[in-house]
Formats: sequence, structure tokens, C-alpha cells
Amino acid sequence: MGAGNIGAAERNTGIGMAVMRSITTGDSNVAVGADTLYSLTTGNDNIGVGRQALGSITAGGENVAIGRQAMQDAAFTESANVAIGYGAMLDINEGSHASAGADYNIAIGYHALKGAAFAGNPVEVDGNIAIGAFALDATADNSHTGTIAIGHQSLSSLTSGNYNVAIGYQTLYNTVTHQYN
Repeated sequence: MGAGNIGAAERNTGIGMAVMRSITTGDSNVAVGADTLYSLTTGNDNIGVGRQALGSITAGGENVAIGRQAMQDAAFTESANVAIGYGAMLDINEGSHASAGADYNIAIGYHALKGAAFAGNPVEVDGNIAIGAFALDATADNSHTGTIAIGHQSLSSLTSGNYNVAIGYQTLYNTVTHQYN
């Protein structure tokens, strides 16, 4: 654990190959599974369980990622998210734009709330709830705020739109760009 100055990092627990490999000053993190929290340097209070969970995060804090590749691509300051399931919040990466954010989301299920790298754009993916396999999984690099998708493939085609609520199997499956549903 830790190739950097781990003397400045405190109260961290790591079990597995290459966990918290880059930690410098991050405190109170838990990593269980190969490559979990691998790139973390300064983030605090993260919990990663499963291979590559939170593997790219550097400075984000207060995230819980359980499952292989859960939040694997979050690489900046993504914070206060809960991702449970294989690939939950996979590909979400807020990038380097000062106005971009991916915070306060809940994703439970296989590839729930799957996204994309924001590529330096002012994209916000905040305050969303996706529960079920493939729920809200077409976000790509588009903003989403306050959307709730509960059920297998609910809002699975939604690429942009805020404040939608879909509950049930494939609810609003073909909805692509609407809001306030």
C-alpha cells in the first residue's frame, strides 16, 4: 500500500494487491480487493470493496463503491456517491472543468448510472438515484440532475434531461432527452 509518502496518510486500511498504491495524505479510507483505490492520493473517507472499485479516484471523498469496477473511472473529486454492483457508475469521470461534478448519486445494480468522461466540459451528474441493472445507464457525457430510475432498464435510453422519475421494469425505456417526467 502506498508508493508515496504514506507517513502523512493516516487511519487507512487496505487488503489486496496494489490497493491505495498512490496514497500520500488521504485519511480514513478502506480498500479491499486488487487495485481498489489504486490512484487515490489525497481523498478521505472512501470505502472501496471489489477489484478496481474506485480504482482511478485521486482526490474524491466520502464515496462507497462495492463491486468489481464500481466507480472505477471516477478520477477527480467525485464525492459522496454510493455505487453498489458490478460496474455501478462505471465510466463516470468529471474531468478537469471547474464547473463539472459527479456528486451525491446512488447507483445500485449492474451498470446502473453508467456514464462517460466529461472531457473538460461543464457537465453535472448530481443527486441521481439509479436502482436496477442498466437503470439510467446512457448518461454518457451529458448533465443529469435529480433523476430517479428504479427498475431493470428504467430510463436506459435517457441521454439528457433532468428531474425524471421512472419506477418499474423498463419504465420510460425509450425516453431520450426529456425532463420533468
